[in-house]
Amino acid sequence: MKKHGNHKERRPAYVDPVEEARLAKLEHDRRAALPSFRTAAAYAAAVPEAAKYLEYLKRYERVGLYIMQGDGSHGPWEGGYLVAHIDDFGQEWHCHICDCDDGLMIKQVESREAAEAEMEFLVAMAPFNMNELDAFGWRIN
Repeated sequence: MKKHGNHKERRPAYVDPVEEARLAKLEHDRRAALPSFRTAAAYAAAVPEAAKYLEYLKRYERVGLYIMQGDGSHGPWEGGYLVAHIDDFGQEWHCHICDCDDGLMIKQVESREAAEAEMEFLVAMAPFNMNELDAFGWRIN
């Protein structure tokens, strides 16, 4: 609605839940269509604002870096992305995923192959909210 004179813009008091659900699905589908990345350079090329994270992210590429769409409700990285990587601790492998608000979530797995499979599962599931990962054995660090 437009402003007229001294009157403020008014919003409708009623929001149709069916329309709200339809719009939420459209936004989810739009985010799901966005690409995931395996390198920091590809992410920065696609999302120029992410160039400031280039050096930070490059250190994870040697083991396994995954950049995928989040649902955007908890301060994700530039462009609405979540950043995940694999860490090798000798006999233990850890999968890490973080956004800018919820922080870091970790899942310990038995091998590099299991870690890569876990990350590919996340990429296939994206976009998602990090609090949904509890059901899949992830824990907040």
